[in-house]
Amino acid sequence: MHKEYTDDEIISASRDGVYTGNRYRSNPAARRRRRNHAAVAFWIILACVVLIIGSFVLAWYYLRVKTIDVEGASYYDPQQLAEDSGVSVGEHLLSINTKKLSAQFLHDHPYASAVTYKIGLPNKVVINVTESVPAAYLSLGETTYLLSGDMRVLDTNPASAAQPDGLIRLQITNVDTCVLGGQLTFQNVLGAPDCQLIGDVISQIQASVLASQIVSLDMSNKFAITAYYTDRFKILLGDDTHLSDKLQFAQKIIAQLYSTDTGTIDVTDYKQGSLILGQM
Repeated sequence: MHKEYTDDEIISASRDGVYTGNRYRSNPAARRRRRNHAAVAFWIILACVVLIIGSFVLAWYYLRVKTIDVEGASYYDPQQLAEDSGVSVGEHLLSINTKKLSAQFLHDHPYASAVTYKIGLPNKVVINVTESVPAAYLSLGETTYLLSGDMRVLDTNPASAAQPDGLIRLQITNVDTCVLGGQLTFQNVLGAPDCQLIGDVISQIQASVLASQIVSLDMSNKFAITAYYTDRFKILLGDDTHLSDKLQFAQKIIAQLYSTDTGTIDVTDYKQGSLILGQM
């Protein structure tokens, strides 16, 4: 239908309707468009809410631990580690605090030097363990302490018990603390060693030609390190500078002696050594 307005009427129009003077005529098509847009927006919002709630419900129902795998363990039994891991079958994956569990795991298992908990969706936890290998042992009083390469206490045994083969017997007179799972600490006295120095010295000995023959190491004074070659020779090494050269020099001296010879070998100067037979 077409309508004409007189000249004295102020006419204005929009997509929503027509304004004529003081009257407003709405546009039915515009009203339908607004209702359609509102309906579409409502259903989109409702679908998003349902999707979010459904995702949470499914996650809470399905993301639960079914298997616990332990990798890298050799000293410890993997099945026992899984039971001691702090994770339970049926536990929700999103509730697992890996940082807290890792700290507790290392506290409870001294042989473990590192551990990581990995969440494997949808229902697996993988525990990767790095274990330390005993490198030396230290006897204090009635107890013997097994030590890793970084001087962390891995285990304790009665001093009278036989020690594992291949470990160096460590002699240190200024130990301050020696606690299972912790590193050795030393008294603050002149010449006292530190864990890194002792570990480095043991590592160089293990890599030398004398590795299988050095049975004991005195590290009470870091400036006067002494190694013992079976029960035959005491080797004076001085400090740890040029240590590999000193060990090689000592081996050359021993190679020229009889298998029954004993004594003291001084290689404090790695370029000039000395030998006193029969005296240790």
